[in-house]
Amino acid sequence: AAARGPAGPAGTRFDGRYVGTGTLTMSRGSVCGPQTQPRAVTVANGTATFVIDRNRGSSASGPIQPDGSVTMTSQQESTTVTGRFQGGAFTGEMRGSACHRTLDLRRGGAAQG
Repeated sequence: AAARGPAGPAGTRFDGRYVGTGTLTMSRGSVCGPQTQPRAVTVANGTATFVIDRNRGSSASGPIQPDGSVTMTSQQESTTVTGRFQGGAFTGEMRGSACHRTLDLRRGGAAQG
């Protein structure tokens, strides 16, 4: 077996791809898109990454804490994603300057978006 390097705060127990829906809860203008959108979070070595806008290449990322909580921040946009990984799911919220969405994602599933 190959030796693993140092893992994030939560190790690798949350590693995987979580897919589901982001539901719009607040919008300032039409930049937010439809009411619901497919969304995904990828976790590798205890760090979660959420793609904000694939076309612009913007994402938010952050380390998962031992209790499954996470705050992902973006260097490119004023967007923060907060939530918790628990029981093969991620529930949370994406908050940007123009749009807020609740997130309900499950581990596994086909790639979306």
